Amino acid sequence: MDIAVSYGGSWLTRVHTALIGVGCVIDVLTGLVLDAHVMSSHCQACENKKTVQKEDNDKFAVWERQHLGSGECDRNFFGTAGMIEVHASKIMWARGVMKHNMRYTIVVSEGDSKSFNAVIEMHPYGPLCIIEKEDCINHVCKRLGTALRNLVVDASKRKITLGGRGEGRLTENVIRCLSIYFTRAVRSNTTSSEMRDAIMASVYHVFSTDEKPQHHLCPKGPSSWCFYNAAEAKDAVPGPHSIFRHTSLDKNLLGEHILPVYRRLTDDALIKRCRGMQFKIQMNLSMSHGLSALSISFITLVRQNNLSDRIIVIPGKVEEVEVPEKVDTIISEPMGYMLFNERMLESYLHAKKWMKPEGRMFPAQGDLHIAPFTDEALYMEQYQKANFWYQESFHGVNLTSLRSAAVLEYFKQPIVDTFDMRICLAKSNKYIIDFQTADETDLHVMDIPLTFTMMQSGMVHGLAFWFDCGFLGSDYPVWLSTAPTEPLTHWYQVRCLVQTPVLVKQGQTLTGKVKLTSNTRQSYDVDIELNIPGTTNRSINCLDLKNPFFRYTGAAPAAPPGSSQTSATDAYWNNLMAGGDSQQQQAGYVNGFVNGIVDMNQVLVQQQQVVQQQQGVVQGNLIAMSQAAPINPGSIPSVGTNANAHRTSIGAGISPISFSQSQNVISGSNQFPVSNQFMIGDYVMPGNLIIQTPSKPESS
Repeated sequence: MDIAVSYGGSWLTRVHTALIGVGCVIDVLTGLVLDAHVMSSHCQACENKKTVQKEDNDKFAVWERQHLGSGECDRNFFGTAGMIEVHASKIMWARGVMKHNMRYTIVVSEGDSKSFNAVIEMHPYGPLCIIEKEDCINHVCKRLGTALRNLVVDASKRKITLGGRGEGRLTENVIRCLSIYFTRAVRSNTTSSEMRDAIMASVYHVFSTDEKPQHHLCPKGPSSWCFYNAAEAKDAVPGPHSIFRHTSLDKNLLGEHILPVYRRLTDDALIKRCRGMQFKIQMNLSMSHGLSALSISFITLVRQNNLSDRIIVIPGKVEEVEVPEKVDTIISEPMGYMLFNERMLESYLHAKKWMKPEGRMFPAQGDLHIAPFTDEALYMEQYQKANFWYQESFHGVNLTSLRSAAVLEYFKQPIVDTFDMRICLAKSNKYIIDFQTADETDLHVMDIPLTFTMMQSGMVHGLAFWFDCGFLGSDYPVWLSTAPTEPLTHWYQVRCLVQTPVLVKQGQTLTGKVKLTSNTRQSYDVDIELNIPGTTNRSINCLDLKNPFFRYTGAAPAAPPGSSQTSATDAYWNNLMAGGDSQQQQAGYVNGFVNGIVDMNQVLVQQQQVVQQQQGVVQGNLIAMSQAAPINPGSIPSVGTNANAHRTSIGAGISPISFSQSQNVISGSNQFPVSNQFMIGDYVMPGNLIIQTPSKPESS
């Protein structure tokens, strides 16, 4: 794996007195210290021994050889202090492959080439592997200040005054400002010509005067940092240079003294190295702390597959990064639920600013399919969730006033799951987005008109959504589909319910619209409307795509009613009889309720498994009550069934008339308080139950 590194070192004491030094290899992209090596020409044990045996050099030499051979000597370097970093670099380059399976093939240098030259001369990876040197941008930017200060010193030796006090002099403050301008020009431009023009613009701007303005290289437009060009863009008269120009220099200093320095610092080789550092390396060490974990994963993947010379990872948001050149292809996976959720498609379209005019996008097209569906079970499931808010006395609190709001909240949730395609009552409408031509602003608000010709009669409970994406290659197209007829993907399908279902007939026309409005939560507000032309039948709903209900359980979706080609009843009894002990199992079920003849917990597990297989949803609507008879919700016990425990009936009988009267409930029983799960239809409500207050014992 080939990587780019920075190398540096330090000493315990500086320059020629240094006895101990350290060298470090640092990964440029992550800022991690990959290797470090300490070099020491000092050993305290040797110094102590030398002091004791200072008069007997031969004896000390023998001891020294034995001491070195034992591995206990702290000395691992014998040379001058200036070579400590050089020797450390050679050791770490030699063991990079063995230690990390990495080759340090790009070296970001701060100008000192001793270590770099020593490394390339030793050919640590063989004569065919080239180790390149890149200049650190920070160091390049410092060169201007250094060059200008040296210019002032050299001029003073020749009795020429460039610095000092006075208007237009090359003072320290002016040098500092010029260095800042130079740094901004290097960092904020991508191509070589742009970088060179920006650097030269900063110096010509400083030398401009009212008589001779030199702003031809400065940015144009009303927002330009150049006051002169900004004023011209606004059709205004530029103000005087003495007021609006923050830094100025004597025009006589330009040609002979300043321009040669700038030309030397904008030569092709140096500009190329600056660009290479920006876009081959992209991040220097001081910026590496902002590198995301995902970017590090990309970098690791590229290195692991030996593609560092072909793939450049530029961390950052696509709206913020700078790309050195136009690209041929843009590849992404920006789709969300219902295609548009998470609003990643806008970033995908924004990236086209870096694509060549003839470039290709993968995917190139997205088709959102919309179809009316019928699903009574799903509709009732959402409605029944609000039954909790029917209670008039929940710990003494009347909740009924909030039921309407609860229903609205449940129907505001899009349903994310899968379904049988046969619940769709008409052919889907298709809304096409051509990613090659669409603009990101096209996705802020989308009005989608709908017209369906009903293929069968039924109740329309809402609209179903799924999408297909086309990868339109030059040889042949490839389509990714999330349709319910295709293998399930992690996008599933999405269904949006309406509170008022619409009754349709076969051949009838159903019209409507879907409006997707982007919001600040990286999602959309979904407004749907359905109506039958020529009638007053109209149903609407507003949903929050950011807050869906994830309903998928892993079970196969249930087929719509009427889809079976065999008798479901015969199939049920045949399976039951094949299981054995059918007499006991039959006696335990009456109209879907358990009458207590078998173990309650066992029957509950069996019933939940049956319901899960038939509906795909676990309906845990029975509560196991150990050592107690179950409640008989208005049904008649099975013939021949006996139970020893007392039986409590809600509403006593099965007649609706009985339910209209207030009934007594034994408050001391195991079935109190009564859960609304045991209510039958709309007859029994908590308000109809009279709680008997225990009578007080008579006082003696």
